[in-house]
Formats: sequence, structure tokens, C-alpha cells
Amino acid sequence: MPLSSPDSRVAASLVAAPAEIVAAARTSRAEAIRVAAIELVVRQQGSAPPPQGRTMRALLDADDVIRGAADSLRGRLEEMSTVLTDFVTGIRDADDASARELRSRR
Repeated sequence: MPLSSPDSRVAASLVAAPAEIVAAARTSRAEAIRVAAIELVVRQQGSAPPPQGRTMRALLDADDVIRGAADSLRGRLEEMSTVLTDFVTGIRDADDASARELRSRR
């Protein structure tokens, strides 16, 4: 009986995961640069600081993107763990069947 291999969907998710992490990091970096630029302009002009709500919203938006990427990655890792567990179980079952077959031939 042939062993089933991990499905291509899970394999594709492992390839896509690094790109997702890079995108989240870029978004976070872009938001940090944007907030820093706003604060620099405000300091240079000597005007009042930007409303805390705007700065916090930008940081929270970046945080939401990173959390979303982490949740997605966690889901993919859990799925991969299940596939690998099933794969190992299949190997053990096949190994046990082979051992029984060899014992019966002796």
C-alpha cells in the first residue's frame, strides 16, 4: 500500500509564508517611517505634536498586519504539523505491516 505524501497545498503554504512575513515587516517599517517623518516635520516646524490618535492608529494598523500574518503562519504550521503526524503514522503502520509480513514468512 503506497504511503500518502503531504498535499501540495501545505507545501505551497510553506513557500508562501516567508513572503507574508516580509510583507508584514515592510508594512510595519513603512508605518514606523511615516510616523517618524510626521514627528520630524512637526519638530522642525515647532508646531504642536500630531494628535496621539493618529500616531497610535498608524502603529495599531501595522500591529494588526503583523498579528494577521502571525495568525496565518500559526494556522499553516498547525496544518503542517497535522500532515506530518499523519505521514509519520503512515510510515509506522507500513513498517509494522512489513515486520508482520516478514515474521510470518520465517
